[in-house]
Amino acid sequence: MATFEQFQVCNFSTDKDTYPNNLSLFLNITVSSEESDPGPPLNPTEWSLRDVIFVLDEYGVPIMLATGVISNLLLCATVRCTELKKVSTCVYFFSMGIVDTLYLLAMAIPWASTRVVDIYNREGFCQTVYYLSFLTTFLSSWLIIMVLFERFLLLCVPNRVRTLCNAFRTKCYVTVLCVFSVVGHLYLTWTSGVFVNGTLRICTVIPENAKDIIVVRKVDIVFSFIMPVIITLLLLFGVIFAFCWFCFTNRDNVLSVTPKATKFEVRLSIAQGRKSTVSNGATTLEVQFAKLNDFKHSKRISIVCLVLSLVYILLQIPHNILKVRMTFMNGNYTVTIDDRLLLKLFEELYTINFAYKGCLYFTCLPEVRLNLIKICFGFIKHICCKKPEAQCRGNSV
Repeated sequence: MATFEQFQVCNFSTDKDTYPNNLSLFLNITVSSEESDPGPPLNPTEWSLRDVIFVLDEYGVPIMLATGVISNLLLCATVRCTELKKVSTCVYFFSMGIVDTLYLLAMAIPWASTRVVDIYNREGFCQTVYYLSFLTTFLSSWLIIMVLFERFLLLCVPNRVRTLCNAFRTKCYVTVLCVFSVVGHLYLTWTSGVFVNGTLRICTVIPENAKDIIVVRKVDIVFSFIMPVIITLLLLFGVIFAFCWFCFTNRDNVLSVTPKATKFEVRLSIAQGRKSTVSNGATTLEVQFAKLNDFKHSKRISIVCLVLSLVYILLQIPHNILKVRMTFMNGNYTVTIDDRLLLKLFEELYTINFAYKGCLYFTCLPEVRLNLIKICFGFIKHICCKKPEAQCRGNSV
């Protein structure tokens, strides 16, 4: 564990990771030291910005953390325990739910450490939060790209989707991505540490690794921000164009798909009350497969994926643009109070990207909502059936 003097010797002003996890400490020091050492006075805009950050940090963050964790866990349980796990798009939703939950739990540790017990600025917790924050951000970006690419294939080559984008292949794609990400971010576990100055403890980069970390950060920010944003924008425009083209060229909004077992039509216009038609000789399994495929090709899922991509773009760009400037202008850029305040504000808003998805699925996808209701009723029925058995055993004894 290094001393605080070593921390001061090394210039971390350009390290994009020093501020997000310690800006609460920065804001607290700013408030508590106004009378003793006011320093440069804050202008009215900075005061207003600090007030907004304070409200978001005190009330908005805990609401987003609780809502996001609960909704994501409910989504994961719904997909895992129902036939939705056979839908490739739901496999992506399940994966994003796990990633989002890990991110929210990692962000909850620094937030709680400034209010309850400081466990974040301790060895082990420091490295874990540091590792998970980068890992989950990287995975979230590329999972959105993968699900958006699947929708692009579905609109452009629908007859190939069953082969290229079935549930099994999707699990393989996600597994490869996760293994690559987990291994690629392991360096974060031994390049961060806790610095001590009396009672003050700060979790940040180890000074001996600072120069190497700056180089690695530049590579990381290319693969976790610049490339994902560019690819997402290209796919987003492609999906929107293909979706609009399909709506204009198909008046009945019917997309014909030919599986191996039976031929049926995937109806995209739910408002017109149209449903999939299955051949007369279809078995129960084929009917179930037709319903799942109908859900996979529904217009609602495409709209949900578009919303995911748009929200990701709107929150990712402002959250990372300042970090890019600090990282790539190492030594030539001075971080101001405005930069710190804006970075903290964008960090709070960026949490929305990991907190709203579960609520979006349950709101916009009736199939997901109905399956959750079935699970709840099945759980209640299971508990109610156990009580009479226990009473009968007690009476017999």
